[in-house]
Amino acid sequence: MGDVRGMLTRERLGELIEGGDIETVLVAFPDLYGRPLGKRFDAGFFIDEVADSGTHACDYLLTVDMEMEPVAGYAFAGWEQGYGDVHLAPELETLRRAAWLDRTALVLCDVHEPSHRAAAVAPRTMLRRQVERARDAGYTVRAGSELEYYIFRRSYRDAAAGGYSNLEPAGWYIEDDARGGTQRRRAPSPPRLRRSGRGLQGGVGRRSARVERAPRRGAGDGRPPRDLQRSTSSA
Repeated sequence: MGDVRGMLTRERLGELIEGGDIETVLVAFPDLYGRPLGKRFDAGFFIDEVADSGTHACDYLLTVDMEMEPVAGYAFAGWEQGYGDVHLAPELETLRRAAWLDRTALVLCDVHEPSHRAAAVAPRTMLRRQVERARDAGYTVRAGSELEYYIFRRSYRDAAAGGYSNLEPAGWYIEDDARGGTQRRRAPSPPRLRRSGRGLQGGVGRRSARVERAPRRGAGDGRPPRDLQRSTSSA
C-alpha cells in the first residue's frame, strides 16, 4: 500500500528511520469507542522486534467507559475473573505516517487472546467478521468518513474543569457553507480545517471541507442567542 499517500511499507519505514524522518511508531488498536489505545515505540525497536513479535496490553482496555474507568459486568474481563493481557499483532498493511504528529508513524493491531484466537469483542475483529460475511454474500464493502466537530475557544482541560458549560464558540457570525468560512484569514475555522486536512494525509485523504451553522437552543423567542461553528471534513 506504499503507493497511497501517507501509507508506508516496512522497507520505506526503515528508510525514513535511517534518515531521521521517523523516530516513533504508535502501535495501537481501537477500543470500544473507536479511540486508538496502545504504546509508543522507538522506531528502530519497532522494526527490530515489534513488527514481527507484536506487543501486549491489558485486557481491561476493552472494558472501560469514556473516562477510562473499568465497567463491571463484562464476561471478557473484570475484577471477578481478574485482568490479564492481550496480544497486539501489528497489521503492517495499516502502517502509515501519523501526519498530525512530528516524526511519527502509526500501525493498527489485531487483538488476540492468550489462546492466540482473535478477541471476539475487539472492534477490528467484529469489523473483519462483518466484511467477510458481506463478501460471502457477494458484496464488496467500501466506506467513506464524514468528520464533524464543534469548535470552541477553551482548551479540553478548561472545558472539563468548567463542567463543559458556558463554552465560547470559535465563531461569532454564521459561516454556513460560505466560502469565506474556509478561506477568510480572520475567520475562526480555516486553521483548524487545514490541520484536520493534514492529519488525514496519513493514508486517508480529504476530498472537501465546509463549515456548517449549528445554533444552540434559544430562550423561547425562536432565535438562538449564539451560533456554534461545526466544521465538516469529508474523506
